[in-house]
Amino acid sequence: MNKHFLQALALIESTGGLLSDIESLYVADLEKTEASDRLLIKIKSFLEGLRSALDYCAQGLAEKYGDKADKTKVAFPYARLSVTRDEFIGKKYVDNKIPGLAAKRPDIQDFILSMQHFSDSRCRWFPQFMDLTNKNKHIELTPHEKFEGVRVNIGGATIIAKGISGNIQGSISKWDAFLINGVDWPMTAIEFIRHCQRAIAITVKQLSTM
Repeated sequence: MNKHFLQALALIESTGGLLSDIESLYVADLEKTEASDRLLIKIKSFLEGLRSALDYCAQGLAEKYGDKADKTKVAFPYARLSVTRDEFIGKKYVDNKIPGLAAKRPDIQDFILSMQHFSDSRCRWFPQFMDLTNKNKHIELTPHEKFEGVRVNIGGATIIAKGISGNIQGSISKWDAFLINGVDWPMTAIEFIRHCQRAIAITVKQLSTM
């Protein structure tokens, strides 16, 4: 395994400690009206560590299978939500980011395609994650909105709402969370970053063995 994959795996492992810090700060900040800059900075570092792991994988793939191109331009390919499958393939997003990979390892190109939002609606998190890391790095810390509501358990179903009235035959509890601007509801901030870590860890491990 080349150094790029080893470093990508090390980055994934390092995010575990950051996640513990984030979870503690998240709980404390929920008692306030807004997320603290300290929490947002931790989230920024966490997400950027995951993004770097993907880009290190791209470097590893370029080293193993790519053309002898300028490695400073290598990055992990992704489609923004506005990009269709036909556009992604027609404009050669994979080859533009990792030149030569598609011809030598079409199976890896197919794997990267399977991660995109147009291949599976459950992958909408991926372009949202990539856009968030761009914004955090170059523009500002990601704004969070506090949602204050209730959780209602009725007959095995869970409903989350701003408020509820009437004769409810179920258990009702307070439910507060931070939502990240740019991330689809109902995924909360903490759910989103946990999901990113799990999904990217799986991706990095898979690509490192291909």
